[in-house]
Formats: sequence, structure tokens, C-alpha cells
Amino acid sequence: MDKNVILLENNAEKLFELGRFFEHGFGTKIDTDSALMAYRKAANLGLAKAQSLLGYFYSSGKHVELNEPLGFEFTVKAAEQGCSVSQLNASLMLYLGKGVEQDYEAAWLWLVKSAENGQEKAQFNLANFLENGSGVEQDFVLAAKWYFEAANQGVAEAQHNLAMLYQNGYGVEKNDQKAFEWFQKAAENGNVLAQASLGNIYSMGIGVPVDESQAFKWYSIAALQGNLTSQFNVALMHEDGRGTPKNTQIAAMWYGRAAVGGFIEAQNSLGVMYEEGDGVEQSFNTAAYWYKEAAMAGCTQAQTNMGRMHRFGRGVKK
Repeated sequence: MDKNVILLENNAEKLFELGRFFEHGFGTKIDTDSALMAYRKAANLGLAKAQSLLGYFYSSGKHVELNEPLGFEFTVKAAEQGCSVSQLNASLMLYLGKGVEQDYEAAWLWLVKSAENGQEKAQFNLANFLENGSGVEQDFVLAAKWYFEAANQGVAEAQHNLAMLYQNGYGVEKNDQKAFEWFQKAAENGNVLAQASLGNIYSMGIGVPVDESQAFKWYSIAALQGNLTSQFNVALMHEDGRGTPKNTQIAAMWYGRAAVGGFIEAQNSLGVMYEEGDGVEQSFNTAAYWYKEAAMAGCTQAQTNMGRMHRFGRGVKK
């Protein structure tokens, strides 16, 4: 046993701090055994953050042999002392039946406590359950309340979902300006759906003046994150020269990205470009390939285009 652990035997805070030093090698060599010893002593003295950390260790198998029941035991001890993170974790473990018998009612109670104690992930989860009526009665008003709490703590997904409620008038009075403001916050925080929505808002002038340059900017940001709809819209804007100089080669590139991702309108548009040789080298075979992909997915325009290819024997048998 490390002599420092013995000397600090009755000081929970100092024991926890010592555990951190040993765990991470702050000013000493990494010593996981001594770290765990210090954490256990601090937890036994009732220190919630030590109990919470041990709950995580045993539940995940980090530094110790996986023991989910013991992980749940430590997690609940911390949760009962008001640790909002542990309250959220206890809720998740009860919901999933991880280390404890599955109990949705108890999971819900811990989730509410965690949210009420300011845990932003719990606030978001609570709102999400209420919005979708998952295991509880659907309540858009309460969902909006908890999304607002999480959104104010910077949770980008909550900001996006709150914007959607304002845009559609669910649980709050419909307000395009407030929707725009929350979409913008979420977009600036990296939420790809909000970025795509901002593109739509600027493109159509919903609550703001039409601004195709801003629409192109936000579509492009979302497109670079892999959003297929935005990739298609970036391609359209390049093809038409809206918000950016006309460039059919770049348009074809973005149609191609969206097409490979399975976006059927992009598959059809890419087929058109290959059929006409617009922005790409003309290839009836490639055009027919993309028309067929979109047609099989139900795109009526692609089905019409595929019929024309057969009629003239372009890339397929006449």
C-alpha cells in the first residue's frame, strides 16, 4: 500500500486528488493500483465524485475487471448524493438493464432528477423522449422546455430540435425568427442538420431575406460533413450559378458524391450530365447506369430518362 494513501486515510478530497495523480502520472509515475486504492478509500468516505468515477470504471472495465453490478452500485451511491452525471448514468443503466434489472420507471425518475440538477445531456434526452412519446405521453410543451434548458447550455442537437419546434409550431408558438436564431446557433456549433436548414432558410427567405450567397455557404459546410441533401443543393447552385459562379464540372463532382451516397435526385441529375456531356465527358453507358440506379429507387424522372435511353439505344440495348 502506498504510504501517501495511508497518511491521507481520512481526507476524502485529498485521497481523490492523489488518485488522479497516480492515474495520470502527475508528478509521479503512473500507478493504477495505488490510484484505485485511493479512489476506493475516498468513495468509502462518501465522496460522490470518487463513487461516480469507480462506477464508470467498473461499468466500462477501465483499470478494473468489468463488473456492471458493482458499477451500478457505486453509480447509485453518487447519484443519491446529487451527482447529476451519476444520476444520468444510473438512468441509462436502468433503461438498458446494465448491471441491474431493467426498470423503465426508475430510469425515468433518475433522468428527471439529473435534468433538474442541470445535466445538459439528461435535459436533451428528457426532451427527446417527450417530443417523440418514447415510453411516456407525448408532450411538446415540456419537450420545448427541456430543449431550451439544454440549448442554453450549448447542446447543438438541442438547439437544432428547439429550432424545429419553433419552425413547426409544436409546443411553442410558431416563430420563424426564433427558429432561425436557434438554427444559427446550432449550425455554428457544428450541427450538420442545422447547417442544411440554414441553407434552406436563406435560399427560400424564411424569416430572413433571400441570400443565395449565405445559402451556398451553409449548404457547402453541411455538404463537406456528408449531408447528402446539401451536396445535391451545392451541385444545383454550381450548375445554375446561384450564390456562386456557374461551374458544371464542380456541379458534376457534387452530384457524384450525393449519387454515390444514394441520393436519387443526384443520381438522375448525374445521369443527365453524362448523357449531355455537361461538365463531364459524355458517356451514355455511365448515364444509363445512374438513370437505372435512380429509376430502381423510384425516381419517375429517371424512369422516363431510362425509357428514352432504351428507345434510342444509348448505353443500353434499343
